[in-house]
Amino acid sequence: MVRSAICVFFFCLCCLTASVGGQQSVNVAIGKNSSQSSTYNERWPSSNAANGNTSGAFNENNCIHTLEGPNLWWEVDLGRTYPIHDITVWARTDFIGRVFPSTITVDNQTCVRVPSERNSRNKSVTCSSVMYGRVVRLTYTGTEDSLNLCEFQIFVCKDGFYGDDCSSNCDQNCEGGCDRTSGHCTNCIGGFWGSSFCRQNCPANCAGDTCQRSNGDCASCKQGFHGDDCSQACNSNCEGGCIKANGRCTDCIGGFWGSSFCGQNCPANCAGDTCQRSNGDCASCKGNFVGDKCTACKQGFHGDDCSQACNSNCEGGCIKADGRCTDCKAGFWGTATCDNSCSAGCADATCDRNNGHCSCKGNFVGDKCTACKQGFHGDDCSQACNSNCEGGCIKANGRCTDCKAGFWGTATCDNSCSAGCADATCDRNNGHCSCKGNFVGDKCTACKQGFHGVDCSQACNRNCEGGCNQANGRCTDCKAGSWGSETCDNRCPTGCADDICDRGNGHCSACDDELYGTMCTMSCSPGCARCDQQSGNCTTCTSNSNLAFPGCTECEDGYYKQTAPPCIQCPGTCDNNSSCDKTTGHCQQCPPGKKGDTCNEEKTANQNDNLVVPMVSSVIGAGVIIAIAVVGSVCWYRRSRGGPAAKHGTRSPVNEPGNALGDNGTASLGRQPPSSSSPQEDAAYYEISDTAKTHEMQEVENNYDALHPYSNDDADRQPYSQIKSHPSDVTKPSANAAYVNTAFHNIRGTNNM
Repeated sequence: MVRSAICVFFFCLCCLTASVGGQQSVNVAIGKNSSQSSTYNERWPSSNAANGNTSGAFNENNCIHTLEGPNLWWEVDLGRTYPIHDITVWARTDFIGRVFPSTITVDNQTCVRVPSERNSRNKSVTCSSVMYGRVVRLTYTGTEDSLNLCEFQIFVCKDGFYGDDCSSNCDQNCEGGCDRTSGHCTNCIGGFWGSSFCRQNCPANCAGDTCQRSNGDCASCKQGFHGDDCSQACNSNCEGGCIKANGRCTDCIGGFWGSSFCGQNCPANCAGDTCQRSNGDCASCKGNFVGDKCTACKQGFHGDDCSQACNSNCEGGCIKADGRCTDCKAGFWGTATCDNSCSAGCADATCDRNNGHCSCKGNFVGDKCTACKQGFHGDDCSQACNSNCEGGCIKANGRCTDCKAGFWGTATCDNSCSAGCADATCDRNNGHCSCKGNFVGDKCTACKQGFHGVDCSQACNRNCEGGCNQANGRCTDCKAGSWGSETCDNRCPTGCADDICDRGNGHCSACDDELYGTMCTMSCSPGCARCDQQSGNCTTCTSNSNLAFPGCTECEDGYYKQTAPPCIQCPGTCDNNSSCDKTTGHCQQCPPGKKGDTCNEEKTANQNDNLVVPMVSSVIGAGVIIAIAVVGSVCWYRRSRGGPAAKHGTRSPVNEPGNALGDNGTASLGRQPPSSSSPQEDAAYYEISDTAKTHEMQEVENNYDALHPYSNDDADRQPYSQIKSHPSDVTKPSANAAYVNTAFHNIRGTNNM
């Protein structure tokens, strides 16, 4: 703890020392590169003396320690030049004599000699005067065998301050601070000069606003000025300014030359208006001019400005004044500019310069060999006229003078008259002709409608509509009732409506009544006049069939059918024209006094009609009493016997042929099975029929049991419930069956009374 307190004390003392002059000084040695004569070990490197820690305790490893020997030193490189004056040296706590006495130098110049010290471990010293330097060294001059230095502090004023206590401000025009003692500017900011405080403005034309600090002369001038103070303007013909000392142009602007001030004009035809500054010779010439001063024309050009080219046919150039050729190149002629070509027919491509006459080659003829022999054409007369030409052809384009018979064409007669032209002749300009045979058209190239073939002699198929293709005989279209991709030689199916079918595959567009399918070969269901062509579903019932829609399978109310449509109107003898059974035609109800399936039979007259009502009333009353007694007996009997036959768990086949309960071998309980229906309709029908049969059979059972009470010993008179539970007995022609049938009809007759 004591050691830590000592460190804190010395650190605070260091900070207090660095605050000299109102906090405007700074230790510039901290953290800078340092070195020493030798190093005892790695715990005491040279950087320990410039780390800002002034502690001198040995065990804190904060000091430097050199090896033993002569010439012991430590130094720091500040990185740049500083005005050095105030220095503080810190010794090791237990070896103060290992740093004092010593000598401090700045850039190898003595700053101060530090005397011996035995009592205080830190000592502040000042150089004899402010010294400007970068490397500061402490050299030990004592008698100890090694150098121990714990901190080396170099205090300078902060930039912008000077004086013993760094409390005075440098002049505002100073750059890089000022002298620590006098305050004189280290340097002047741009635009100012002065030997001490930089308070005078540089001349206005100084380049970069900089001038000599001592006298204000410009270091260099702004472009366009010269002189010590840059107050004199350069010559206007100078390019890039002039020399500051004498005003001589650095270079000349375009169009001028001269060794000093560029006062002379360059020749007019110099390219870019530039010439040699020393003598005015053009560096290069404009256009077609040549020569040192660019006053002559290049060969091949003429005119005042050398812009007119000599004729390209000139040999050896032309005269500058008028452009006349010196001579003509081979293959050309002309008295002035050789602008005429010798004919391509001239032998060796040479001709007379004055008139162009020459000797001919190949198929050429004429004085200048410009025409072709008859039968040839082209620039070199090497192309033969078309063989169809009559009387040769024109040299320039080979156009026939006329055409041979059988050919036509405005140029080379290379078109043949049509095979359909009579006498194989046609008009030269358009090929029109009179036709032969079955040919038609201006050029007789087409066949009459109904014919085809190269000579239009083949008739189109009779089933073609609108003719056929001339090349292959393919029908333009098919007549009604025919089909086929080529010659329409297939007949449409007989069931197609209006005899119309698809030309490519023969499929009917629509079907005749009562037919369906792509070929209309399938019949709609009976009674259906029209059905969907794809599915066969009925869409319209047969006219006057009296069938009900949709479906067209059942008769309308008031009609019936036995086998096939049409439906027959119910008999007019039914009560109040009521409906009849749609399958049999039997009346569902007869008028009073009528009976029979069609109500066409008279009931038999009863002589005791006056007693009918009383008798019926008596019988009904007695029947009710007997029924009550029978029900009670049956319940007692079934309870005593276990009653399995009383349960309705077995369904009687009342609809099977031969059932004794039905008429003509079928059950007649008021419902008939459907004559033609789907499996779904059959299931629904039998579900309803079974329920109705159960109710009706129960009614018969009750009526029978009520009218025929029996005892346990009466084996020959079985109740109806037992007969129903044994259908095999019912079908037998036994007394029981006859009895039940008689009883059933008696019950029905009683109910009808």
